[in-house]
Amino acid sequence: MEDIELVQKHCKHRDCIYRRRFDLQGTEYCAYIVMAKRPRGCRISECDKYALGDAHPAINAKTMEMEWEIEIWQK
Repeated sequence: MEDIELVQKHCKHRDCIYRRRFDLQGTEYCAYIVMAKRPRGCRISECDKYALGDAHPAINAKTMEMEWEIEIWQK
């Protein structure tokens, strides 16, 4: 049986824009699939999608759908 990886235990990047909190208790998750609209394609411990920057949800005025406004900073 394959081990399940958790963001809090296995993600090396505490400042990644895709690392988000799910609830007030601080449950963390990877929001890459939500923001990029495609699967991450790798295990959390082997992730190569790390990005430093700022991201926040916004409503598209034409479609009324939630989208992510993402600003990636250079390292």
